[in-house]
Amino acid sequence: MGHPELEALLRDLLKVVRGSLRQSGMFPPFGVVGTGGGPSFVAANFYEFTGAALVERVRDGLRRAAAAADVRTVGLVHDSRIDGPLRPDRAGAFCVALEHRDGPAMVASVTWRKGWFGRVKLRVSETRPGAHQYFERGGETP
Repeated sequence: MGHPELEALLRDLLKVVRGSLRQSGMFPPFGVVGTGGGPSFVAANFYEFTGAALVERVRDGLRRAAAAADVRTVGLVHDSRIDGPLRPDRAGAFCVALEHRDGPAMVASVTWRKGWFGRVKLRVSETRPGAHQYFERGGETP
């Protein structure tokens, strides 16, 4: 991926997703902001919102959090739909959008599969440049 702070944020996000998949077999969309002193989580009440409305609610929370001067990184995790013969309770995919205040924006596609004894295997299958959505760039507010 290239940027050390984005790589650290991705590692933190993957730990949370792995734990949630291991424990309950699912995770709601959530966001994380990083200040250099560890991640802070931004989430929406997934009992009140569902689907695209839930993801948009988390995005709104991330936009508000990114306005703070000490926030350097932002990450959004949400489920992705994949086609194929996979059982949704045993395997799936999700998307991670990452952005740095002074650096790049990246999107990572991650697949997961449950293994023996409740282990969850994650694999970053693709990373690509992303669009800046949370931090001002060149005087423009996203």
